[in-house]
Amino acid sequence: MFSRLIATFLLFLSFITLSATEEDTLVFRMDSLDGMLVLDQFWKYHTGDNTLWADPAYDNSGWDTLSTLIHSSALENGTFEGLGWFRLHLHIDSAFMNRTFALLIEQEGASEVYLNGKRIKSFGTFSHEISEERTSNPKTLPALISFGDSINYVLAVRYSNLRAKHNLQIYRRTEAGFRLAILQYNLAILVLVAQIRSGMFLLFLFTVFLVLSLVHFLLYLHYRKQKSNLYYSLFMKKIPRMESNSEPMRINVSETTYLLLGDRVTFTPRQPMEIKGKGTMRMYFLEG
Repeated sequence: MFSRLIATFLLFLSFITLSATEEDTLVFRMDSLDGMLVLDQFWKYHTGDNTLWADPAYDNSGWDTLSTLIHSSALENGTFEGLGWFRLHLHIDSAFMNRTFALLIEQEGASEVYLNGKRIKSFGTFSHEISEERTSNPKTLPALISFGDSINYVLAVRYSNLRAKHNLQIYRRTEAGFRLAILQYNLAILVLVAQIRSGMFLLFLFTVFLVLSLVHFLLYLHYRKQKSNLYYSLFMKKIPRMESNSEPMRINVSETTYLLLGDRVTFTPRQPMEIKGKGTMRMYFLEG
């Protein structure tokens, strides 16, 4: 009888230990910060919208575990239906107490970021209505995240991407979510400066192409029989607009180019974009 009691007690103790271990594994630990720390694990997710879910004391133990990237499978099986909340329990090293860092987000939709119940930044406009939602991708534009005297925090993200299923079906966008990262603020500034320099270089290229376009247009006005000058002028004018909406190391082309080349080249369709002076345009990445 006594041995059975001992065995029952040991079994109960092992269950308590296992439960504590499982709970501990769902805490993201920020023990060091060398470069950029991507918050890519242990996120809890719940569909719907309730601002009480930003409260750090809220019990999210019954929530699903879901990658913030929101892969296509989450759209196809109905796990993500356009909006929801993500929560991450964050444990920081004592060396990071009372310090401010940079928070970077790359996203497909719109979000509001909360730290221990306090909203620290909005990216775009979260909404239940597709007509009111405004998606935004700040990429290298940092926000501030400040830690206080505690070492335990809850990071909550209120997120919407109401066009996610449409983008998957039409444009084959297999990720509908976001990616969060924390880094030293001075490093974030260096990244931002590099992005600004890249933008200045694009502005320089835009100016060069614009001048070439103007020169060839003037040549066409002087000698109208040489229509190649007109075509070259229009081509030079369109290049900077295409490249300004491209991505690093990728070739962006218009729908006209896509239709002209047809099946001879492989393309990846992109989501329609607003192009200055042209309105909404369909664009494609040239793959090979």
